[in-house]
Amino acid sequence: MSDPTENSEFDLSAPPYGVVVRGEFVSVKDGYDFMDDVFKNNECPWCHSHNWDLILRATEIEQDQEDGYVVYTTEHYVDVGNEDGITARPPAQPFTYPMFLVICDTCGFTRTHSLLSLQRWKERRNAVDEGNRLSGEE
Repeated sequence: MSDPTENSEFDLSAPPYGVVVRGEFVSVKDGYDFMDDVFKNNECPWCHSHNWDLILRATEIEQDQEDGYVVYTTEHYVDVGNEDGITARPPAQPFTYPMFLVICDTCGFTRTHSLLSLQRWKERRNAVDEGNRLSGEE
């Protein structure tokens, strides 16, 4: 997968180009590295392009990075009865999951992926990098 961050005039590995997940900054560069490392097939299922845009946050760059990510929300309903035996189906509290978007640059096909998985991948990668650094490997 080509990494558009390589030709950017901005440093997409540092704030404000990213989002904070579990107290750790996850950058746009981290997102593209994750896609290169984890995705076995990076071809769009609709148009077969290999060019993807990555959206980590749903807020403007100038806004706070904490909780600025895209979320997937599930809505479900619960049955509530009253003394007349009438059942209502009011919405329950929705569950939200922090996500990032991967959008085909050619046809717009959109995928969602867990930001928590991206953050855990970065955490594991950093631990391996630190272990290699301490052991003298690079």
